[in-house]
Amino acid sequence: MELEWYWPAKQLGLVKDISEQYGDGSRYLQVSSKTGDIFMILLLLLIPLCFMLGFLFRWILVKKKKDALAKKIVWGIAGAMFVYAILLAVGIGPYIKFYPKGSGFLDLSVIEHIIKGVYCGFLALLLLLGGKVGVKLATRCKDKEQ
Repeated sequence: MELEWYWPAKQLGLVKDISEQYGDGSRYLQVSSKTGDIFMILLLLLIPLCFMLGFLFRWILVKKKKDALAKKIVWGIAGAMFVYAILLAVGIGPYIKFYPKGSGFLDLSVIEHIIKGVYCGFLALLLLLGGKVGVKLATRCKDKEQ
């Protein structure tokens, strides 16, 4: 199942709906040539973002003495990401399309889905790793204060 969510690309001005020019009832979209590059950069920015989110959740909540809540939040998000990664890699998961892509001569969608699943699992692992680092730093700072 593919979900088309072109809103982010439309907000960035990368995708424009030009259906009114044709008037035949079909949907026509104009896609900028820079769209693939911009979304690749955003995809790669998820690596430090996931690490920092895990770190901040655990670090802030450990400082507030709510370590159990922090652990549940980080493990819950990472668990959901792992489930989604497995669904992506197996070929069941809902695939989110952020911009329309043309089809090529060869259909490599199976390989793309496996790579997306592995990448999503990697992001979940980074979230957990960031959480571990957050706990270590929070408890180290506590020990030095005492």
